[in-house]
Amino acid sequence: MKALVLVLALISAVELKEDAPLCQPPLAGRIHGRIHSAEPIKSVLAVSRAGGEPHKPESLDADGSFRFAPLSGDAVYDLVVELQGGRIVEGIDLEFVDDRLERLAELRRRQLQMPQPPAQTFTEADAAAIVQIVKDMKDFMDIRRVLYIRGAGDKAVTLVELLRERDFHASDAGEIIWRIELWRFRRHNGVWTRVPNAQRVLQRLRTSIGQWSAINHEYYPQLSVRINADGSSQAVDFAIPAKPDASRGRVAAAPPAQDTAPHVIIEN
Repeated sequence: MKALVLVLALISAVELKEDAPLCQPPLAGRIHGRIHSAEPIKSVLAVSRAGGEPHKPESLDADGSFRFAPLSGDAVYDLVVELQGGRIVEGIDLEFVDDRLERLAELRRRQLQMPQPPAQTFTEADAAAIVQIVKDMKDFMDIRRVLYIRGAGDKAVTLVELLRERDFHASDAGEIIWRIELWRFRRHNGVWTRVPNAQRVLQRLRTSIGQWSAINHEYYPQLSVRINADGSSQAVDFAIPAKPDASRGRVAAAPPAQDTAPHVIIEN
């Protein structure tokens, strides 16, 4: 009994302390900058792929300068720029599916002074393997074209164009289905596989081939902006190319099948 009393006394004398939080709640921040375009700009929106809600700017000047009201921090926003002629140039968030968790894990490793995990590399050969996997898929779509690949170590994210030209159930004559999606991949034991239930649909359109042929829609990672947890962000300064680029999306009057090489971004 005396021993138990002594143990309880020792426990009561110990000061219990909670670990400090890994990070503070994120601060709101602004997105601002300038879009240079030979064609007048009709509108600029900021879209979070996580929430999907479009945000209008506080100001958009004739010279392409823009500014948004404060938006939630620790988040990525893609700018959607529409020109007067209908051409759309859009940012593309190519963050990996678990980027935020890995940033928190890195903070925890530093806090606990833990060693870094073994380094892995992503190569052009890995990108080629992923492109081949996409091309070899057998599914509802007739055409699958990789526009972008961002790879680092054993993970990758791709922007893919999908097209169904053949007749399908309840389709009208000359009707097609067109989609733009983000797919995630992981490498296990040297083999790349697509991460299930991690895709994100950016565009989904069922329409006539004539209406679809008028689409001018391109994607540029430079128009994707991160608001950091402290509310800071890098100013945008982007010049829209005068000529649409079929390798970055869909260009009006282009044939459905496009033989374009993907844009590969390697970050090891």
